[in-house]
Amino acid sequence: MPDHNIKLCEALESMSKSELIPVRQEINTLLTQLIDEQKLLRNTGEKKSDEPSFLFDSIASRIKSVESFKEKIPRNNYIVKWKINDDFTENDYKNVIRDNLDDLIGFRINCFFKSKENTAYDSVIEFLEKNSIVIKDNGKNLETGEIKKQKNGHIIYKIVCKINAKNGLTYKFELQIKSLIHTLWGEVDHEIAYKAPLYDYDYETKNNLLNNVFKTLESSDAQLKKIADFTYTENDLTECLFFLNTKKHVEKMLNGKNPVASYRKFFSTFKSQNNEIKRFVANNLLGNGSPAQTPYNPSLFPQDYSNLFLKTILNDVLEKALFADIIPIVKIIFSFPDDERIYESIAQQIELSILQEIKKQDPLKRKILDPEDGDENVGLDDPGDKKKETQNQSYQPHIYRDDQETLNKVIEINKKFSSEQKDILIKCLERMYKIFIGD
Repeated sequence: MPDHNIKLCEALESMSKSELIPVRQEINTLLTQLIDEQKLLRNTGEKKSDEPSFLFDSIASRIKSVESFKEKIPRNNYIVKWKINDDFTENDYKNVIRDNLDDLIGFRINCFFKSKENTAYDSVIEFLEKNSIVIKDNGKNLETGEIKKQKNGHIIYKIVCKINAKNGLTYKFELQIKSLIHTLWGEVDHEIAYKAPLYDYDYETKNNLLNNVFKTLESSDAQLKKIADFTYTENDLTECLFFLNTKKHVEKMLNGKNPVASYRKFFSTFKSQNNEIKRFVANNLLGNGSPAQTPYNPSLFPQDYSNLFLKTILNDVLEKALFADIIPIVKIIFSFPDDERIYESIAQQIELSILQEIKKQDPLKRKILDPEDGDENVGLDDPGDKKKETQNQSYQPHIYRDDQETLNKVIEINKKFSSEQKDILIKCLERMYKIFIGD
């Protein structure tokens, strides 16, 4: 009487050495087409509106090992299930393996995010059916229509397929769709899930720990998904294109210094000049080269914006040296009669950007910044503010705590203002500090 366990293992080993490697490659080539098609859609911008920006990362595959198969034969009672008898020849053993072993060849398609496993699953099903691959089991519960769960309680997108290979034979293969984080967790979980809980006294503790790890990984996956789904505004793209078109010139003017921080200062300060930046970018994209500089026009900024406390900050606190690294960028867009006008333009833009930001924050501050006509005492001490001023006299902007010289200037300037204006002054200082000195 033949030992069917041994005969089955010998048949699988023989198949692995000869026919299964080409079949595995054939399936891999087919699945690679799916990933390539998806990448092409992404790169050409022709993806469907409801399709994620990207789905698939990679493909992994394996042929069933003899060791794993040997362990599964008695556990799954294959001899009885497959109706193996003593009259079986070597080819019969091979045929029964081809016809019945669902994961004879196993594939895993990795997608980037767990939340997209279902979308990836639908795409794979559609692709397989389009390419005449028979789906024997779509991984759904026949009664509920829901995706089946693993022993650990987590959903797994698993499809059992059959392919008519080029060698004229048919083979079953299993295809799993998993996110990268799900795959990582699954590799660890496999060591516990496949151990018999009866023989592992600490199984429950390990299982609970693994579930906690899975929740942490899911949270990380969600955060990464948010980053991937970040969409750029028109202004973001304009700024990127302007940077790419001017970076080399600015870097040269700054004697090789990395200009990234300088561009941040420029874009933060010259927000109101976005149309001029767009004009520059458009000319470059059309192949017309850099447009002529626009003469800087101070009348763009009404005198309303020249408030006492802002003028004081610009003249007495913010040093001209802090402007130096954005001047090469400003001069790309605008022309000036002399260097002094460049500093004035930057100062005006700072005034404008700060005032616009403050106006969005608080109606009371808008009133303080834009007094009614005839109010000529704005910026002067009011007797009614003396009490408030006394209460606030020890308040200093924390951002300058390490710069004693600047602190002294701010303290001196504070004497000129009412308490409400001091509050705005501090906000302006913080705004400029972030732009020109850093967080």
